[in-house]
Amino acid sequence: MEYQFPALDAASTSLKARVRINAKSFNGNVINFRHKRVLRIKMIPELVNLWKRTPLLLGIYAKLNSLGKFTVSSVFKIL
Repeated sequence: MEYQFPALDAASTSLKARVRINAKSFNGNVINFRHKRVLRIKMIPELVNLWKRTPLLLGIYAKLNSLGKFTVSSVFKIL
């Protein structure tokens, strides 16, 4: 799974960073990530307005074995 919060240019790099997490377990119907990330953010009006206008980016990727080579391809993205 990969996600990224919309952030202002002046925001810390930990907030602006794109985060990738590997699945802990999965089967045909469920993928478990068990991921925690805690950030301390000073809420300012500009940040609240940015989050109203810009969505959280979330994507799921799958590692596929095709012709003996592993490729990573996007399963879906939420914008």
